[in-house]
Amino acid sequence: DAHPMLMTMSAMAALGTLYQDFDIESPESQYEQIVRIIAKIPTLGAWAYRVSNGMPLVYPDNDRGYTENFLVMLNQSGSRPYEPDPRLVRALDVLFILHADHEQNCSTSAVRSVGSSQVDPYSAVTAGLAALYGPLHGGANEAVLKMLRRIGTADNIPAFIEGVKEG
Repeated sequence: DAHPMLMTMSAMAALGTLYQDFDIESPESQYEQIVRIIAKIPTLGAWAYRVSNGMPLVYPDNDRGYTENFLVMLNQSGSRPYEPDPRLVRALDVLFILHADHEQNCSTSAVRSVGSSQVDPYSAVTAGLAALYGPLHGGANEAVLKMLRRIGTADNIPAFIEGVKEG
């Protein structure tokens, strides 16, 4: 019954127990760990989402790109293959880039602050995920998704806007 962000945080922290060979003084080790985290986070996030919704896990497909793979792991249903719309893949690529280049936001500050104590990168990223879980940071994105679900279809947008105007 846990929130997907809590599951993702726990999984990220657990990765630190699996990859204890991190050497803070080695640029090669730093690079290896960062690449590993970037590679694993879509799988962790998709699996947390699927578990929280009672869905079976979908494993990554090495023949797919990063974002396309993430969307498949989120949306695959049963034995029917899911093929994400290329426009959706591109839009999510852009969103990932925008979030990555969001400068000194709360989660970035948390990662940098915790990382400055020379912890392993999994612990630092877990701190960033914890900040992102907060309602005033990543929770704002969740509120937008809930609003979009309430609106439903494009036909409902005018009525929704009128409702907002009326208070």
